Amino acid sequence: EKDGQGGFKFVHDKVREASYNLIPASDKDQFHYDLGKLLHSTCQGKEIGDAQFMIVSQINRGLQLIKSHPSLRMEIAELNMKAGNLALDRSDFVTANSCFSVTLSLLPDDHWESMHTFC
Repeated sequence: EKDGQGGFKFVHDKVREASYNLIPASDKDQFHYDLGKLLHSTCQGKEIGDAQFMIVSQINRGLQLIKSHPSLRMEIAELNMKAGNLALDRSDFVTANSCFSVTLSLLPDDHWESMHTFC
């Protein structure tokens, strides 16, 4: 069904689920990571509010894909830090903790010395 913005949307959740199940399990992490990165690039420079949580959630599902890429790790750590701070501002402590935990997992071991201003 057309969504009124030149795109399409799923008419029924079962159709969406069936489409998602066509993605091989081995490709799902990459799919979510790519989706999150696409959403992030589309939203850059805009006030996105709660969409920040959806973006980091999608990207975080593919974290193992970036473990060996320090620059990507920092970019994703910053996104999670922003989402964590937004969650704190909204008193959503569970989400904040999750975002901050991901942030810490992506920082280098010596982050207290090498990234003092970030921490």
